[in-house]
Amino acid sequence: MWLFVESIIRERLFTYSLKKMSFVKNPSRLLVSHNPGHSFAFLLSLLLLIITYSNSFHASWHLDDESNITGNHRIHLKDLSWSSIKEASLSSPSTSSVSFFRPLSRLSLALNYYYGGEEVFGYHVVNLFIHILASWFLYLFIFNTLNLPRFKNEHGSHSFVIALLSMLFWAIHPIQIQAVTYIVQRMTSMAGLFYIMAMYFFVRSRTVSGRPARIILLSLCATCGLLSLGSKENAILLPVGLFLFHHLAVEEPAPSDWKRNLKLFSLLYLLPLIAGLAYLQIADNAIGRVFDIYESRTFTLAERLLTEPRVVLLYITLLFYPMPHRLSFDHDLIISNSLFSPKSTAFAILLISIMIVAACLQARKRPLLSFSVLFFFLNHALESTILPMEVVFEHRNYIPSMFFFFPLVLGIIKGTSTFPKGSFIRAFTTLSIVLVLVAFANSTYIRNSVWQDERSLWEDVLAKYPDSFRAHINLGRHFALHNQDERATHEFLRALASRQTHRRSEESVALYNLGYLAHRKGDCQAAFDLYSKALEIDPCCPRANNNLAVLLLETGSAKHSEALRLLNKALECNNGEEIENALGNRRALLLEMGEADETKYGLDSDSRTRSNGANLLRPACPKVE
Repeated sequence: MWLFVESIIRERLFTYSLKKMSFVKNPSRLLVSHNPGHSFAFLLSLLLLIITYSNSFHASWHLDDESNITGNHRIHLKDLSWSSIKEASLSSPSTSSVSFFRPLSRLSLALNYYYGGEEVFGYHVVNLFIHILASWFLYLFIFNTLNLPRFKNEHGSHSFVIALLSMLFWAIHPIQIQAVTYIVQRMTSMAGLFYIMAMYFFVRSRTVSGRPARIILLSLCATCGLLSLGSKENAILLPVGLFLFHHLAVEEPAPSDWKRNLKLFSLLYLLPLIAGLAYLQIADNAIGRVFDIYESRTFTLAERLLTEPRVVLLYITLLFYPMPHRLSFDHDLIISNSLFSPKSTAFAILLISIMIVAACLQARKRPLLSFSVLFFFLNHALESTILPMEVVFEHRNYIPSMFFFFPLVLGIIKGTSTFPKGSFIRAFTTLSIVLVLVAFANSTYIRNSVWQDERSLWEDVLAKYPDSFRAHINLGRHFALHNQDERATHEFLRALASRQTHRRSEESVALYNLGYLAHRKGDCQAAFDLYSKALEIDPCCPRANNNLAVLLLETGSAKHSEALRLLNKALECNNGEEIENALGNRRALLLEMGEADETKYGLDSDSRTRSNGANLLRPACPKVE
């Protein structure tokens, strides 16, 4: 009898366990709920994004692509051995030391190089695929959010339409071009992909039943968070984003719960973060070295903090009104010197403060609106506050803008749903939404054509900002590399006459490039003067040190020891992409002097192998800015 009862109990427990673990039979149901609309959303976004970005697959390399990809030999994989993969992932772009600088995105670029070299098509395909996946997970996140118990009764019936439109407005928006078409900004889009995946798995864990399923989904959330952090540092804000989402959308905690959870959050996130930063500062003066960069900038920390509210307002206006004539690779923005210089500074600070305070005050009544607003400002906090980065770049909106259109679409759908089907209001709203999406797609397509080559990109910047130092320098470099020296000289001289906006040593770049043109033309005295002036402004310019050494040896106007000193200086100051010519030139000079010191400066065997064929002194090409 007892054996019979025991068998019945075992059978019931086994059946119950199978029901609880039903996702084992069909794991896809654990990750994505069954809904025919999901397939439609994925296929529609796939089709629209391929069409919208169809003219971007052959867009050339630009700006930081050189230092991070084409000129960075450390990610040029020759095989798929563990040592090669480790070097590509963990070596610094500027030194041969081990670094955890965005290892995952660097590895993906290294794999692209291994399979396709410098052919841009493969890089663009991967970048677009990442963007498509990010779009799909954004749709899934919004859909699942609207089907949480707190919102299901009010928004569940419209969740598909709201999620689809919110995703399409974000994905097709032309402000995302810089994160998709600009190859090196895969770092941004990969971080964004894993960021939204982490958020999706978190919200999905709130909609499934059973402890094992939730543990798996939360583990996936944590894994994606780490992958996002390995792609770009922005993901350090993910725990804060999840904390906001949990308390604003998932549940409505009492004030006492807020205080308790805030203490727990501080213990689990803020204290380890502060401890980690303190360790880095004590061990390596990391924070001090970061803020030392302000010494080379054309603005101070205070000026950057005053300027960034105007930049964030610029981003908001670009999101609402993204016409091609307003978008630019380089926004030559005037730095704020005080609250009223320019006058828009105080207005921007006041307006942003009002938006943040209003979002906090509306948290209980309009939680999704509050979350979307706070999420936008939260994810601008890293790159739009104290760090000594350049002031404005459009790709910085990739993560912050993910929920920008969500409350807007939610309000429109909720408002029009009160009208009967077939009514004028519904028809007008549908037509307006379609026209806006078409306008976004058209603007993105037109804007992508600007990225086809260096000339088209920088001429577009100059059409909007005629005094852009960076645009004149890079357009001049393009002309110099295509042997159009007169046009190159004109652009470099225009750069010298322009306002410096990024670094105090920018003038040295223009002087160096003019020296290169004079050197190539055979005007040795002019080249000497220009190289020397460039080094007076920036003694650590690797290319100027290299080329001056070459010039002195070519003219016989200096001893080998002086040329060797300049080449050594070039190697000491290298920033990754400039080391090759100085390395080869130094080796050629040492061989001529009867020496062969190959181990100084920590050069690895691979670097020495690359320089073995260098028996001619070579000047470096014009410098990018």
